[in-house]
Amino acid sequence: YARRGEADTLLVTYKWAVANKRRMIREMADLIGIDPSDDVVAMVIEATEREFMHAHKDRFDDALVCAVMEEHLDIPADSDSTKVQASGSDAKALPDSVIAAIDAMWAERVAPVTGHADFASLRSEIDARFD
Repeated sequence: YARRGEADTLLVTYKWAVANKRRMIREMADLIGIDPSDDVVAMVIEATEREFMHAHKDRFDDALVCAVMEEHLDIPADSDSTKVQASGSDAKALPDSVIAAIDAMWAERVAPVTGHADFASLRSEIDARFD
């Protein structure tokens, strides 16, 4: 967080990146020193759509990790290991105990570094840098 203003740092929120895909791709390209054509940007946009990733989830799975887990932990490698699901998750589904634990860790670790009491405040600051 302390490096957020440095030229070699790109700090964004996931929701901002999803809502501003084309700009996000351009920001990332600029960070690594490339100037992608409009065709390349369009290809990246298509390849980062949930529908594309779900249709090609074998390209986004954890096959290597699963193989190691099967070998060392006896967890079957053929279990579903994709991070790509047909629909997004819902933070409202978290149990109160998990929310309390996250809030406690935030207060202990994140708030002192960022000065933000919660993620909404931090997100607002980070997203505002791109307005």
